[in-house]
Amino acid sequence: MKRVFLLRHAKTLGPAALNGSTDIAVAEEVQDELAQLLNSHGFTHIITSPLRRCADLAHKLQALNPSLTVAIESDFREMHFGEFDGQPFDALAPHWAMLEAFWQSPAEHPLPGAERLDECYQRVTQAWQRRLPSCPDNTLIITHGGTIRLLLAHVLHTDWRNPRWYSSLAIGNQTLTQLNIFPAPTPFVSVRNIGIELKDKPLN
Repeated sequence: MKRVFLLRHAKTLGPAALNGSTDIAVAEEVQDELAQLLNSHGFTHIITSPLRRCADLAHKLQALNPSLTVAIESDFREMHFGEFDGQPFDALAPHWAMLEAFWQSPAEHPLPGAERLDECYQRVTQAWQRRLPSCPDNTLIITHGGTIRLLLAHVLHTDWRNPRWYSSLAIGNQTLTQLNIFPAPTPFVSVRNIGIELKDKPLN
C-alpha cells in the first residue's frame, strides 16, 4: 500500500474572487507556517499545480528538506473560469444569474469562455492516471478544491456531473485528503480521510 495526500492550498491574497487559472499568491508568512507544519509529515515526493498558490509552497518544502523531489503537473491546475476568471465576486454582481446557473449545474451551464467541466475532468483524471504508477509512498499533491473534488469523483466512481458533489463536499483551504493505493493489475484506491484540518501530527 502507498499513501497519497491531496492538499488544498491556503487562502489567497486579495478580495474573495473567482480565481481559477488566475495566478494569485498566498501571503509568504502563511506559506512559511504551512511549510513548517507539513515538514513534520515526512513526505517523500511532491506533485504540485503550477499556480503560485500551490507551487510556492512546494518549493518552500523542498528548501526545508532537499531530499524531497518536486514535480510540476500543469493538468492539476484549477478550472479556467473564462471571462469571469480572477474577478472579485463584488464585481460579478451583474452576472449573478449566470453564476447561479453554473453553481446549480456546472456541467450544463458553463461560464462564457470557460473550460467546460467535462474538459476539466478529463484533464485532471488523465494526469492522475499518468502520475499514479510512479508515486512513491507518502506523496503530497498540492492542488485546488475543484481538482480534488474531480479526483475524488473519479476514484469513488461517482457522477462528477452531479452539482451536489461541488456544493455539499467541503474541501477547505489547508486541508488534507488521504488516499490509500493498493497495488493490483488495476490499482485499488481507498479514501481514508477527506478535508481533514492540518495538524502537527501526521495522518496515517
